[in-house]
Amino acid sequence: MVYWESVDMVRKLAIAAIPVFISPQPGGSVQALAGQAIMVGSAVVGLSVRPYAAPEDNWLLVGSSVGE
Repeated sequence: MVYWESVDMVRKLAIAAIPVFISPQPGGSVQALAGQAIMVGSAVVGLSVRPYAAPEDNWLLVGSSVGE
């Protein structure tokens, strides 16, 4: 898919913007919860959209995005 690189850059921007827009909480980390939600959401989107032609590349996308 032609636009997948743009989607990936928006995901990276969202991860980088979490500490800027979400302040740390003393009782629990809302930042960590937001980061995990973005990562799991991007893995689900990657599995459902399958942006690459080779199936191995799609699984590599999901594995590398969850491992970041």
